[in-house]
Amino acid sequence: MTNSSSPIVAGVLSIVSGVIGIFMSVALILFSVFFMNIESFPMDIPHDFPFALLQVVCMVWGIILLVLAIVAIIGGIFPLQRKLWGLALAGSIVSMLVFFPTGIAAVIFVGLSKEEFH
Repeated sequence: MTNSSSPIVAGVLSIVSGVIGIFMSVALILFSVFFMNIESFPMDIPHDFPFALLQVVCMVWGIILLVLAIVAIIGGIFPLQRKLWGLALAGSIVSMLVFFPTGIAAVIFVGLSKEEFH
């Protein structure tokens, strides 16, 4: 059993993906709030444009992304501690759903370092 830096890198990448996901989810939720007040702005948008639907879609995706980002951050803690490989892998897979570039690297590093977990 070697102590390489692969689990540390995987945990950091998963946490970074989760933090990026939190920023993106907050942006979506803020867009949803913005769409509540958009009708008061003078723009050339048709009056039958579905602002309510756009608001609901942004809010729902924002909340889903926020939950996934929190799971990615929690899942990123396990590789740092080298505990519970299954939860570390699940957290890195969720981080791949949140932000693909760092998430796929986290999945690869967790997969390569399975024997270092206890």
